[in-house]
Amino acid sequence: MRLTRTNVTLPEELMREVDELAGPRGRSA
Repeated sequence: MRLTRTNVTLPEELMREVDELAGPRGRSA
């Protein structure tokens, strides 16, 4: 269960960071 939780939290945080960094450009892709 811990592995699944980390696997879901990692991509979620990464996506949020990319969305904030890329902004509208990353969302358009």
